[in-house]
Amino acid sequence: MGVNKVEINGVVKLDLTADTVTAAQLAQGVTAHDASGELITGTMTAPQLQIVVTTSAGATVTATKGSKTVSGTADASGNCTLAVDESGPWSVLITSGKYSDTAEVVVGTSPLEVYPGPVFDPVFANNDWETIIAACQSGEVPGTWLVGDSKIMTINHDDYQIDIIGKNHDRYADGTGKAPLTLQLHTVYGNPVNTYGMASSQTSVAWTSTLIRSQVLPSIEKLMPAEVSTAIKAVTKEYSKSYYDSSVATCSDTLFLLSTYEVFGKVEYSNIQQGTQYDYYKTAANRKKTDLSANAAGWWLRSIGGSTNSSPSKPTYCTVNDEGKCSTVIQYVEYNTYNKVPISFAFCF
Repeated sequence: MGVNKVEINGVVKLDLTADTVTAAQLAQGVTAHDASGELITGTMTAPQLQIVVTTSAGATVTATKGSKTVSGTADASGNCTLAVDESGPWSVLITSGKYSDTAEVVVGTSPLEVYPGPVFDPVFANNDWETIIAACQSGEVPGTWLVGDSKIMTINHDDYQIDIIGKNHDRYADGTGKAPLTLQLHTVYGNPVNTYGMASSQTSVAWTSTLIRSQVLPSIEKLMPAEVSTAIKAVTKEYSKSYYDSSVATCSDTLFLLSTYEVFGKVEYSNIQQGTQYDYYKTAANRKKTDLSANAAGWWLRSIGGSTNSSPSKPTYCTVNDEGKCSTVIQYVEYNTYNKVPISFAFCF
């Protein structure tokens, strides 16, 4: 039987009778005496201190507080729970592949939700193409990336300046919304410059039946950096089936040529509006292009043109001439030499 009160010479030296402690109120394993004087052992399990993170599956999660470090890996559902032994603020680092992110958390507060992604440089040219692609495909293009900004891309051993010609301009062909950026060669393609006939037919052909769309552009796409060519997404482009057909057709293109309206903001020598003008080409000086040696060069558009005064029976396609003005060129190659024009293609991620 326990002793809960001790008196010596009428003076109370120990009195536990008013104590309220119980085994359930003591931490597990801790001993004390209750109001009856009996020895009791605590049974209460203290709540475990945890940091709960939701992130990318397979991400490494590391929490640090001073010299203490606890790490774990997110499961297939992206969940990671770290058991820590101290309350207060902890720094959490989440790493997934080449990307990482950090967060500050106070133990016991709401779970973290952090998905590491690319860290975008506010200067467009300072980012690698993988980062630019990730920004476009995540829809998180920085506001500091502006129309007219450019970056170098190596294609078939030559370096080309790639310009942003539009933002949120082209619609993805799969219906998922608009491409954050439309990009285009600043110059014409090839070193020395390559020239192409639009078609081998002497009768009018639509853009979808041209040599450039069916053969030339797909071959160039294969020469682009692997991370670029695999990330290019098809967009919906408008075209005319015939100069004498006022209806507008659409097709799905990865690499594409621009229309007269997309460059000049008006129909010019084509018969109907195809698309809307890119912001970049609202500045007339931007319509002039050169080759890689800085020689002025014209470039094909995808808009069918009307007949010429000198060749009224021969179908044409529109071009931007070496002065940056709209012109037309007979669409088919004569004697394997004439009517060949350079190209300056565009694309989206």
